[in-house]
Amino acid sequence: MKFNLSKPIFSRHLLTNIIVVMAAILFHSYFKLRFDQWIVVPFLSTIKSNILNDIIFVTGLCMIVVFSIRNIINNLPVKFEWLFLIICMLSFYVYCRITGGYYHYEEFKSIVGLRYADVFHTGILICVVPGIYYGCLRKRLPLYHSRPFLVDVPIKKGTQDMLNRERFAKRIAHKIQSLPNKKDSGALAIGIVGEWGSGKTSFSNMIAEAIELENRIVLDFNPWRSSTPQKIIEDFFELLIAELGKFDSTLSNNISSYAKTLTKIDENLFTKGMQTFTELFESSNKNEIYNSINHSIEDTKKQIIIFIDDLDRLDRREIIEVLRIIRNTANFNNLVYIVSYDQQYVLDAVKSFSFSNFSSYLEKIFQFEFTLPMFEAGIIRNYLKNILKEELPAHLHEQIDGAIESRAKKSINFTNEIISTHRAAIRLANAINFELEGLEDEVLFYDFYLLQLFKLRYPKIFKYLFDNSTIFFIPDFKNKDKYYRLRENHERSVNVERLEFMRMMDLNSSNGDNRTVEEKETIFRTWLRKMVNENELTENDVYLIETLLSDLLDAERDLGMEFLNRKALAFARVNNFYKYFAFELMEGEISASEFNTARNGTWENYKIKIEEWSSNGKSGAFIDRLLKIETFATIQEFENQVRALFELGRVYADTDNIYGFDIAYLLTTLDYPLAKPDRKLYDSSSDFKRFFKLLTTSAPHPRKFENYLFSMMMDRHADSLLSKEELGKLSMENFKEYFDTASEVSSQLWYLYHRTRLWDDEKRHTTKHPEAAELMRGLWRKSTNACELGTLIMQVNPDDEYFYLDESRWSFYFDSLDELGSWLSTADNIDRNSDCFKEFYSFFQLNKVNTSRGNSFEFVYIQPNRWR
Repeated sequence: MKFNLSKPIFSRHLLTNIIVVMAAILFHSYFKLRFDQWIVVPFLSTIKSNILNDIIFVTGLCMIVVFSIRNIINNLPVKFEWLFLIICMLSFYVYCRITGGYYHYEEFKSIVGLRYADVFHTGILICVVPGIYYGCLRKRLPLYHSRPFLVDVPIKKGTQDMLNRERFAKRIAHKIQSLPNKKDSGALAIGIVGEWGSGKTSFSNMIAEAIELENRIVLDFNPWRSSTPQKIIEDFFELLIAELGKFDSTLSNNISSYAKTLTKIDENLFTKGMQTFTELFESSNKNEIYNSINHSIEDTKKQIIIFIDDLDRLDRREIIEVLRIIRNTANFNNLVYIVSYDQQYVLDAVKSFSFSNFSSYLEKIFQFEFTLPMFEAGIIRNYLKNILKEELPAHLHEQIDGAIESRAKKSINFTNEIISTHRAAIRLANAINFELEGLEDEVLFYDFYLLQLFKLRYPKIFKYLFDNSTIFFIPDFKNKDKYYRLRENHERSVNVERLEFMRMMDLNSSNGDNRTVEEKETIFRTWLRKMVNENELTENDVYLIETLLSDLLDAERDLGMEFLNRKALAFARVNNFYKYFAFELMEGEISASEFNTARNGTWENYKIKIEEWSSNGKSGAFIDRLLKIETFATIQEFENQVRALFELGRVYADTDNIYGFDIAYLLTTLDYPLAKPDRKLYDSSSDFKRFFKLLTTSAPHPRKFENYLFSMMMDRHADSLLSKEELGKLSMENFKEYFDTASEVSSQLWYLYHRTRLWDDEKRHTTKHPEAAELMRGLWRKSTNACELGTLIMQVNPDDEYFYLDESRWSFYFDSLDELGSWLSTADNIDRNSDCFKEFYSFFQLNKVNTSRGNSFEFVYIQPNRWR
């Protein structure tokens, strides 16, 4: 531990107070006598007990309390010197009160036992409180959270080197510390060259570590700390003066004089180009000062090594000032400069001041330029993986490895192409850690990672792409899912609705081969070509961008079985596009974590959650997530999925929208335990059958969805969980159970009847169950009243009032019209005196005479079937 002995331990005021207190203790008898003589007798002894004094003391105490509270609220501290004196004074008073007998303490008039001196010193004590409070608060650390941003900190020692550069640093340090082969060789300037973030500071630190400090002065000059370009020279020579003045006061004065001659140079010279530095030494006075400095530096017998880092942070004018310093001290012996910079950045600065020969200018400054060596790309990839895994949850670690190590179809590793330095890796990790928070389970990490790479390398294009997404992207269908692809030039004016219509009508294929190359080219590629022509991008940039986007928009990527359920989170899916750019869920969406927690819990809780989502207007989001699940790890997960699909199917069936339900997905899900023997869920197929039968037979009637499912399973050519005979039997049992509770032929019963199927093994297809048909005929004959006979009549066409007895309807209940007529004459449930019966019977007799084209008839009491 180092102690700064030049800094005083106590302030001047505090030291004075300590001396006074110590003197008071040593000479307490004298001070006590003087205190009584000067303060107690003439002032304090005159305070007598009365109501007015009571009020004054209490008011003063209240004012002190308010004053102290204000200081605490506003964080206004009491100076430590005052705190020290007050504490000493209070200690003296406590001592006097405890020992007692020497002083008489006047009591309050209105409060027995309370003394004026007690109130006064209580007020003094309250004054101390803000100081104590602020002192404790000042020492307390701020509240820090657990996930800070990553910071790019240069390494200090060679043992921290991960890029195998330490040997080069030691070699340079060895060369620096070698005696020049010629006398009066002047200063040595070494350039450490590398792009921004490539580790130049770390490399300079390793050089400094390898330097033997005995009889050497090592200085760090940071020109970016200077307030103006003109201050850089002044600050540099002040640093030299502070160090060299310890050895030679004359040297310090000479350096100061020399610095003044440099700072007086007309700044307009730079606008005319870099002048040769010999112009600085035209006067003999300057030469004398210069030579005197040089001789004095030699006389110190010390080597001066100056590190100048972070030229990348300087503007062009500041860079020129640093180069002036090196050139103007180029003949000083025993002086070494080690300067770190991005060569192209510095050359651009030189070019702006002196266009001619700017490319070779640095050769006149630096005797040696060392370009930092390349390193294995895997080092950066491993570093990036490690810092991401430290911050992101464990279930993403496998995806992190896959994203960083993966290669596109063209064998491009995007990490290698874009992340070339530790600083770039840290910037990428900070962006991912910050923007992925809350979306860990809402996005496909690989896609999110690629977009972050894209944004890091090409921020302008990334923003333009998002701001104009409707121009560059257009939705398309693949395997019933809607994905984005890049819009082609011939689709500039095509809206989404028209594109979907063309897809349904198969209108794209006929014209595809007739389009020109320019028409088939994407709008985005055309825009990139324009950027190339304007020298804002290179051909390599275009190739990298197009390959990266192609990988992002590839809907057919093989993610592997373990990520199959996450395929629905891909960037290319239309529903996901927004959150990859906005880093949040859209209104009305259900988070993946909430959905997965619910579907992996108990069915009772899952069902409650489904009802909650439905009541909150999130049914669409729930269905979208539900239909994207493709793999199952446990029986509970699988059975919850099937139950949820059944609940959804029943809703569709009850609203007469059963054809809107994705029955194919349900059938595929039911096949999962059979089709995936490597991921066995049930110990035996009988366990699965037991679950399925219980699910389909325990539902409330009329079980429309269940019979619809049975009929679809029977019509499939593929094998199902149950045999077609078993499915037919279940179908009939459902029908009979509901039929036994029916008092009439309702629409529900009709639907159930049409879905009650029997497998004909000979014809290899299903037919309507004859037993169910017989039951339906019997119930209709027993329950139908006269006014319901209109269901047997059909309108010929919607343009006139011609009607006929619809054979497709009456033939279901009767074998012939004669049988129908006989039933009309004998049925107990038909009121033959009613107007409905008379009207129907009149039409019935008319229809028997003319059955060819229908009959004109005006119905009053019964309602025939009409065209809608």
